[in-house]
Amino acid sequence: MNWSDRPRDPVPWGDERMWMKPSATVCVLWMAVAIGLVEVPLQAQAPGVGHTFPAGGKAGTTVTVQLGGYDFTPDIDYFLHHSQATLKVSGQLGPYLVAPPPYWFGPKGRSSAFKIPRELTATFTLPAGLPRGPIHWQVANANGASGTAVFFVGDGPEVLESRLQSEPQLLAKLPVTVNGRLSKIAEVDRYTVTAAADGCLTVELYARRLGADFNGTLKIRDADGKLMADLIDTEGTDCVATVTVRKGQTYTIELADLDHRGHRSFVYRLEVIAGPRVVACLPSGGRPGTTVPVTFVGYGIKSGVAQLETLVSNVVFPKDDAGTGWYQHRLQTPHGQALPVSLRLAGFAELVEPTAGAARPLAPGAAITGTLSKRGEIDEYSFPAKAGQMFRFEAISAQIGTRLDPVLRVVDKDDKQVAVNDDFGNTLDARLDFKAPADGTYRLRLHNGTGEDGRIDSVYRLTSRLQSPGFTLSLPQAFAAPVGGKAALTVSCLRTGGFAEEISLKFAGLPEGVTVPAEIKIPKGKNQVKVNVEVA
Repeated sequence: MNWSDRPRDPVPWGDERMWMKPSATVCVLWMAVAIGLVEVPLQAQAPGVGHTFPAGGKAGTTVTVQLGGYDFTPDIDYFLHHSQATLKVSGQLGPYLVAPPPYWFGPKGRSSAFKIPRELTATFTLPAGLPRGPIHWQVANANGASGTAVFFVGDGPEVLESRLQSEPQLLAKLPVTVNGRLSKIAEVDRYTVTAAADGCLTVELYARRLGADFNGTLKIRDADGKLMADLIDTEGTDCVATVTVRKGQTYTIELADLDHRGHRSFVYRLEVIAGPRVVACLPSGGRPGTTVPVTFVGYGIKSGVAQLETLVSNVVFPKDDAGTGWYQHRLQTPHGQALPVSLRLAGFAELVEPTAGAARPLAPGAAITGTLSKRGEIDEYSFPAKAGQMFRFEAISAQIGTRLDPVLRVVDKDDKQVAVNDDFGNTLDARLDFKAPADGTYRLRLHNGTGEDGRIDSVYRLTSRLQSPGFTLSLPQAFAAPVGGKAALTVSCLRTGGFAEEISLKFAGLPEGVTVPAEIKIPKGKNQVKVNVEVA
């Protein structure tokens, strides 16, 4: 079969974080969290966001959507966390939406029921030139604040799935992104495309990355019903397939939930293009403002046949105006334009691993993109260190769209292991902080743990830097405090480079009537402090 399922463009979601220089032991925290001012006891149910349908739209358009959520009330406020796009609620809160038949019977009928959502109409206004990717919205009322939900900004034509026909929906022109949802149990959404030319057909599912709580299955069949691709998202990372197609032939795309479930919140985006797919890049990043020859690894990028191959092309790395640290690049090939691939924008010296037998020095401030092209391969790099110097080594794979499980080890001149790290941050990527115990030359070894090595797309990105003393602060995404009372807000600190000093905090931008103590400190050597937030 000419297909493969790969994770795509990991999206960095989570707590708001800020990096502080070591000299800045006094810092100002702007309240970036949504604060719910509660007029009833704290056990009252805060609202929850559920889904957006359609789940995305093209930059340069205004999109009418249904915002779905739970425990919404008439006094609810809506927030869009984006400086350019706007969100405007234009409708009234609708009724409770009980799932329509059919229903499960037997053992499945006794499984936990989904929450019952309510929806209301709103519009997203997306300026032209808005970068492709997710933007986030959030709600709050007197009972508290929700988490965030996703609306995805696209850069190509978009359509809605048709619910008025039982036959597969024809996608007459490619590329196109379909916005749909699996609203009923056992639902299978089908789409047909007719190839305009010989080449590749690539289909990518976005569901988990939109916050939808289902594991998708994706199938592609030819005109005779023969299965060409059969993917199951068992890891919760969504899936993508590329197959070889022939001019004039019709192909059917089938999408369903792995467990045959359905719900209004099971929204998805299905991006369909007549073109190849990139799965890895060497190097995997570049300095903004530079032009770099990049070796792309992908399906059909050179021959137009859905097979793994390489193609070299120059990439102009733009300035990071959006401040994301990433650049979405679309490779133009003789067989069509590929789906976008994420390239890192950073100030590192971007290198590609040396050929076999060559010296492999690893200098601080360098980023090396390498490949574990043989099963069980171990890549080794050497670096000098002075006693007490602190280094941070990072080996990423998931963030650049590949499927390795990097493991990092440091050994000394006697081949004795002195430091090791496998996973960090709920990912399979590795981060190793190392303090040199003595002067000398050390070796950093990188190998694959439980991931997929032994292929030309088994690519990693290794970075090295000297650690300066400093810290990172984080706040919870949502926080509730009672009107006329107080609640404890936890401010967490991640120390780096041996920094252990006391940190003084100051809050700015608090709502009227909300106060915190004048003096707030994270004690020396501690990693968090609870701040009493008082509401008048």
